[in-house]
Amino acid sequence: MALPAGASIIQLTYADRTVRRSHVFHDFASLGIPDGDISMPYSLWAIDTPDGIVIVDTGFDVPDAYWAGDSVWRSVPEALDAAGIAPELVSGVILTHLHFDHAGNVGLFPNARVFVAGPELRHWVTRSLEEQRAGFVDPAHLVEIARANRDGRLVLVEGRYSPSPCAIMIPAPGHTPGQMAVLASSPSGNRLLASDAVHLFEQIEHGWRFFAHTDAAASDRSVGLLRRISTATGAPIIPGHDRRVREWYPALPGRAEAFATILA
Repeated sequence: MALPAGASIIQLTYADRTVRRSHVFHDFASLGIPDGDISMPYSLWAIDTPDGIVIVDTGFDVPDAYWAGDSVWRSVPEALDAAGIAPELVSGVILTHLHFDHAGNVGLFPNARVFVAGPELRHWVTRSLEEQRAGFVDPAHLVEIARANRDGRLVLVEGRYSPSPCAIMIPAPGHTPGQMAVLASSPSGNRLLASDAVHLFEQIEHGWRFFAHTDAAASDRSVGLLRRISTATGAPIIPGHDRRVREWYPALPGRAEAFATILA
């Protein structure tokens, strides 16, 4: 199975939510800018590799969110089907971190190896259910990951790691203790999938912080690291939740055209 339309790296946006700037940027009052609405997409990514398609993050069931009524969404299975991706044929799943909007639906990929940072998983499984939920983690998603472990498909990653020749997991902690970014390579270009190490371009352009982090200083260092990697490799940074990615890159032709983007 290959990605459609000759694409090598794509972004699938399964939800779009309207939020206030003051709700997403840390210490907003100090930034000196007017408040206002912005559109925040929720996405996952797919990389075509010699070993098969690797999915980066797995989304979640949007109707479970308290803000579902304020968003435009489609289910992750629907999004994958429209993009021509059969979950049972996916060879690998990279979970950049375990927040609810990135680590659901692991059970959709029964034949994929599941890669997650050891520091990330160890942090959350040693927290109470209340602490997990307060930290934006759905305990049910941890159950799915435990099932993958029992099936022998879970790979705990320590440091940099290459699940495939076309994907390198890079530690970028701060948003969460084990946050990862993914350097994706392809014949048509490299892309640095930041996930939530960089939510929005403003974090790169102005140094503004996103509101949610477990270690603010580590988050700042990780943004700097990704900027250096981007410069060294020529791979543009793809933030995890910025609407401009879909404005700056072409749509994937076909049934997923309205929400799928060709990154390379």
